[in-house]
Amino acid sequence: MEPVVTMWIVVAVAALVAAWTWSRGVPLSLVRTFSPVRAAQQESAARHRRRTAECERFEASARASGHAVEQGHFSGFETLAVDVWMRRDFTLRHRAVGLGWIPFVPKPEHHETREVTRGRLERAYRLNDEERTVVQVLHADDGGRIAIAAAVVAARIYRYPVWHSGLFEDVYARVDLADEVTYLTRAATEIRDQFGRAEAPTGPMASDEDVVALYIQKSNLLQSRLDALLERLRALDELRTVVARLQTRSDKNDWLDSAGSLDDVDVGADAVADSLYAVDIRDRAKSAEAAAAIHFESARLPKLLPEAE
Repeated sequence: MEPVVTMWIVVAVAALVAAWTWSRGVPLSLVRTFSPVRAAQQESAARHRRRTAECERFEASARASGHAVEQGHFSGFETLAVDVWMRRDFTLRHRAVGLGWIPFVPKPEHHETREVTRGRLERAYRLNDEERTVVQVLHADDGGRIAIAAAVVAARIYRYPVWHSGLFEDVYARVDLADEVTYLTRAATEIRDQFGRAEAPTGPMASDEDVVALYIQKSNLLQSRLDALLERLRALDELRTVVARLQTRSDKNDWLDSAGSLDDVDVGADAVADSLYAVDIRDRAKSAEAAAAIHFESARLPKLLPEAE
């Protein structure tokens, strides 16, 4: 949409608001203070609050559905988001050190394997002060909040055993969770930089029609991009619920297979044998008690008889 057209739409809306407020008895002095820039900022703030609330629900649901990471630690996917935000190489973590710490001994050449990749994502990390500050920045940033929530959801999906069972590869439905978190985090950094290039106009530019119209257009465009990222997070959380249901079904099948492997005849025969052996033990105990009573009575008998003269 052309900036001039957008500006005329804003002016029309402002006129309608003015007419409505005047009919309600609101002083026109208050209507004259209406600012399209301020209205766009308020709308952006409201959309940010709605997205943040939804991210918090996704994150809380993912954390409640499984084993929580130890206090003070962060999952591999959250650490991945931090490294991407800081433009670091996440694969530098969780590597073999060998004897490289000894002087004049070179570090071993690193070989990336599926086991190493999985171990890097499954482990929990204790971040330093700078990295923990980045976590706070991610939570405060609009796009970063989506990325960190996606990292929590992805970490929960990754901990389900059924996710690694090969089922999703067989049906060509597997999603690369690390790539998804990487994409969302990089998109968040791009949107942050784009917002910086289209800041709200101030001073004389705040009343310039072309500037205001272009600002509103770009602001709405970036908000739509954030909504699209949130939609990807929704889809990822839906995947988590599907994986959770499949894990429940897999656990049920494993339990049925384990319980069904019990042989009814063997277990029943063992139960009868154990019961008969218990009867035998009781009979032996009674026999021993009777024999002991006879023995003790016979031992006391000579003492009870009078001594011969």
